[in-house]
Amino acid sequence: MGAISEWDRDYNLVEARKHPSKKAEAPHQTEALARLRGWYESASTPDAGGLLVLPTGGGKTFTAVRFLCRNPLSDGYKVLWLAHTHHLLEQALDGFGKRSDGAEAMEVGLIHEPKERLRARVVSGTPGHSKIAAVKRDDDVVICTLQTAVRAHRENQAALRAFLTAAKGKLMVVFDEAHHAPAPSYTKFLLALREEAPKMKLLGLTATPMYNDKRGEGWLAKLFPQRILFEVSASKLMAMGILAKPIPIPCSTKFEPKVDAGQLQRWRATFQDMPEEIVTRLAENQERNDKIWKTYVDRRQEFGKTIIFADRWFQCDYLREKLRAHGVRADVMYSHVEVNPGSVEARNQQSRDKNAAVLKKFHEGKLDVLINVRMLTEGTDVPNVQSVFLTRQTTSPILLRQMVGRALRGPKFGGTSTANIVLFMDEWREAIQWAEFDDVWGTGTDRPKPEPRKRMPLQLVSIALVRQLARWIELGEIAPASFLEMLPLGWYLPEFDVEVSGSEDTEHARPMVLVYADEKEHYDAFLVHAAKADLGRFADPEVQYDAVEAQMERWCKKFFAHAGKSASGLGMNLFHLVRHLAQTGGKSPPFSPFEHREEHDLTPLAKVAAAEDWGPARTRQQLEAIYIDERRFWRAMIPTFDLFREQFRMLVEAEIQRTTGAGGARRAGGVIAPAQRLVDQEPSEQVKREVIRRDGERCLCCGETRRKRLQVDHIISLYHGGTNEPHNLQTLCSVCNRDKSIKEMHFRKTETTLKSAPPLKFPAGFDSAELDQLTLDIQRTINMFYQCAAVDEIEMKSKGVKRREWRIRLRSNNPRAWFEGHMDALFGRVVEAQKGGRTEPVRSIVLEAPGHEDGFCVYSKQIGDIQPLRISEIRPRTSVAVYWPLGPGVPNEPLAAKVIRVDARRREAHVRATIGRFARELTNVPFEALFAPGAALREEEQE
Repeated sequence: MGAISEWDRDYNLVEARKHPSKKAEAPHQTEALARLRGWYESASTPDAGGLLVLPTGGGKTFTAVRFLCRNPLSDGYKVLWLAHTHHLLEQALDGFGKRSDGAEAMEVGLIHEPKERLRARVVSGTPGHSKIAAVKRDDDVVICTLQTAVRAHRENQAALRAFLTAAKGKLMVVFDEAHHAPAPSYTKFLLALREEAPKMKLLGLTATPMYNDKRGEGWLAKLFPQRILFEVSASKLMAMGILAKPIPIPCSTKFEPKVDAGQLQRWRATFQDMPEEIVTRLAENQERNDKIWKTYVDRRQEFGKTIIFADRWFQCDYLREKLRAHGVRADVMYSHVEVNPGSVEARNQQSRDKNAAVLKKFHEGKLDVLINVRMLTEGTDVPNVQSVFLTRQTTSPILLRQMVGRALRGPKFGGTSTANIVLFMDEWREAIQWAEFDDVWGTGTDRPKPEPRKRMPLQLVSIALVRQLARWIELGEIAPASFLEMLPLGWYLPEFDVEVSGSEDTEHARPMVLVYADEKEHYDAFLVHAAKADLGRFADPEVQYDAVEAQMERWCKKFFAHAGKSASGLGMNLFHLVRHLAQTGGKSPPFSPFEHREEHDLTPLAKVAAAEDWGPARTRQQLEAIYIDERRFWRAMIPTFDLFREQFRMLVEAEIQRTTGAGGARRAGGVIAPAQRLVDQEPSEQVKREVIRRDGERCLCCGETRRKRLQVDHIISLYHGGTNEPHNLQTLCSVCNRDKSIKEMHFRKTETTLKSAPPLKFPAGFDSAELDQLTLDIQRTINMFYQCAAVDEIEMKSKGVKRREWRIRLRSNNPRAWFEGHMDALFGRVVEAQKGGRTEPVRSIVLEAPGHEDGFCVYSKQIGDIQPLRISEIRPRTSVAVYWPLGPGVPNEPLAAKVIRVDARRREAHVRATIGRFARELTNVPFEALFAPGAALREEEQE
């Protein structure tokens, strides 16, 4: 029996209307609601679509929900709310009314009569959310990840189709976080919805529309023909006292996290936020935690009322005790699930009631600091917050925006005029694309806005320089002739939507690709080539690097055979670029040159130092002046003066070595293991064991019996509404399970339920010449085709007249005629797999089925490389070789024979063949079964 979902809600509108929401509207929200109402009432023509633009903290969700309740929902519309992440889905549903809210706080009370109930649900792959199969026809609001909706629409998922059909054209679609051009599949989905429901209205919500993004103009016009319906800038809301002005305060922890190469590769490939094991290591580090609480204690008057976003419950407790020891009134909030999930007692340690009491004390001013684990990222009313502490960096702009938003309430709404955003940053040596404060907040000014991504990737340059310095020192390598070789010529700025591995959340990725002087022409050639290629698979936000790694390696070898400086990350760089091309219709990403590159060349100065033999004192004096020069970026690119001095020393030594003719060591490369697949949802271990035992500990599709390869599969997938009940489970091997995917196939049944023959799609396999493996491959192919256990037996004869003839027997009520047309293709796959193998190659395959006296046979049309005789060569009394596996009683091998007579019209001949020690007359032998005698028989003997 499943748990009750917190994210499915059935609102009683009769009760809610007795106490309609009394939440006050800010002036800009009142104006926005009027504009939205005007658009809604006037946009009765097809292609109704517009954008609501409000900055972070401006109340986009509140404004949109109030508009929906007063207008479309009151008029009988259904609402499909689409967002990129599960956090945004939950925030949207809470906007209609939480279970903990009083009736006067619920926006649904604004929905007009006669509607009596409102049914809303959140749909995603996140635990606790509904699956798409749970959507009902009578749902009013479906709040769904964009990825889930696109996939369900593409596969014509019945529940979603019923919901859309029940709208009868009265459909309002809300596209949250619409500030980035969506992937082509998303745009296609939204346009398809509009085509199916011409009166559909599309409302986009965004904080930062792409005013100057040329690639965005096309999709913006298509999806939102009415463009921006209402917009207000952050600076204006600050001037009105509605928003606080954020003041970012970077704070270095001086801590250097250690990440091994394989872990880093997997992290980058998945586009997830920081892996949990790394988060735990950071949260456990006492020096980092001491830096956090000491930062507050030292500046408590400046920071005032503060929210600290931590990552683990034990980190919260440690910070609380240290703050309390220094006279700070502090307490914690974290969910019981944050505590050790292996202990019931520990999980229940932090109850909801206790969290509510702590939050109440913070509201009432009885606490100075509230420490939490992502419990206050959205939807919680926390007034009068002066500062927010972000205890670690994140790659998620949405998470960063949500945490920053807790401090942005201005004085008119019980907040402050300024908000301190304290950003704790570690000393990462790896190039990681962190979400940056400017990305999620912007400049806070009115239009025109600056071109995006003009900043320089100094962190990436710094990491590359420091890593190269370490390599020189460790391997004794000589520095390059020019320091400019170590500085990038510039960087590409690709952008694309990506589905975060292990979830259905989508992030808008904007990695920078550093390009060095000796690489630029190769990148240019690659982009020209890739823009003309079929990039369909790369346009999908779900595509993972390990699935296309082979293609990336081929491109690397073709365009970057020189294996330059960035060869270790070259495949990932090309992956980023090709995803940009795929999602922008072949448009190359912009290239930003390193405008100050020449000013950072240390080589001329190193030559002077080598020639004049500078001592330590003079070297230090000269370098200190250069390092602190505000016109250059040395302090950003090389984090300490000691490293800067060491880098210069290496250049000087390299110059001396070149002058004296000394050499250096050669460079060594490295290999990073590919990312591993994440485990999908599955039944309990006990249920799995019972199902595998019930099914005879074998794959019901191919017959595989190796226990470690067996898995439990859903006959009807969870995605399509299936359950974890044993009757919906079957045992498959890992190969069959992967090939079946989410399609409905019932291998406990022996008769197909299909009404007509499906197309043949060969599953994985046919890569081994071993007979046992080929048996599995053939059975898998045919059973997948019939979508049931259609194969009764596969017999491979190795002796007798029909040596090397294989026979496949189908079970009853599986039409043999459906597969007859595919037998040649199957035979070809088997022959190809047997090349180079030790077993005797198959000569013929016969397909048998109940109700058919004769089998349907396919066989090799040639012997080795020898072709059948031409018609002109077939004459009476001619000696020939006959290879005719279909002949009754004819061995499955070439026979010596002599032609008796020829029927040219029927293209047949009568021959006398030698079978064993006896001669026998064979009639109606087709011409294509006749070969040159000597060569054919010699070839057979060699086998």
